[in-house]
Amino acid sequence: MAADLRATDLDVTSLHHRRATHRWERTSVGDLLERMMEKLPEQDRELLVLKEVEGFSVQELAEILDLNVNTVKVRLFRARARLMDVYRRRLHSKPAGSAGPAEDKEGQGQ
Repeated sequence: MAADLRATDLDVTSLHHRRATHRWERTSVGDLLERMMEKLPEQDRELLVLKEVEGFSVQELAEILDLNVNTVKVRLFRARARLMDVYRRRLHSKPAGSAGPAEDKEGQGQ
């Protein structure tokens, strides 16, 4: 019985560790996305947040912003492309295995 209890304790500990790691990864990804979004023009940030975070449809965004649906689609496409450019620049500017210093350089001058 004691052996079963220890095995269960290990399983719970392992599960807890996996959950904590997953929570950390989500936070880390969220922090990274937030830092990248800060580098976008305000109009791009607002549009992406309304669409991807708040869940508005393209039609709803067109009505809210008083724009043509196709204009909203083009702006979303361009905003996503700019976000990908920020991501690519980050990948190329950060040496493998480095931590914070590349992030500090990234935020300067913009």
